[in-house]
Amino acid sequence: MAGWRVDRGRCSDTADRLAGERSVRPLRADDAAVCDTIVASLPHHFGEAGGRADCARAVRSQAGLVVSTGGEVAGFLTWRAWYGTSVEITWMAVRAGCRRSGLGTALIQSLVASVPPETRYLVVTTLSAASPEPGVSDGYAGTRIFYRRSGFEPIWEPAGWWNERNQAVVMVRALPG
Repeated sequence: MAGWRVDRGRCSDTADRLAGERSVRPLRADDAAVCDTIVASLPHHFGEAGGRADCARAVRSQAGLVVSTGGEVAGFLTWRAWYGTSVEITWMAVRAGCRRSGLGTALIQSLVASVPPETRYLVVTTLSAASPEPGVSDGYAGTRIFYRRSGFEPIWEPAGWWNERNQAVVMVRALPG
């Protein structure tokens, strides 16, 4: 990954750190570089150079949130509104070593709490189970489980949306209205 510094952060140092104080706030322009290092810590999830570039543009131009623990940004999500009733999570990542500690859940909960009241759906696209991940222990199966536990349901697998190797699945969460 030329040009990308891999920084696994300090979250995995101790379970106490993960249980410590966390905060979620809006994404700011000065968060972009740390978001890039979070992406670089997840080479399987962000293995396509074009996807990394798209994500880098999103953290610099879209609305979003960051989650911090121990005073350090450890995760982010970006989003955009569609048709006044839907919000799409365009990118989301939690630093390697910090995953499965509730930080992603905190991001989703904060997004739900902050969307306009007319928003009825959250939408996310991720890698489908139809795309094999042989030998990968922390792959998209865990990502899909996370979204399901966060209330998202798979609704569509648009053939060829990304490319021949990577089959997308669109997942939706209905919000109370």
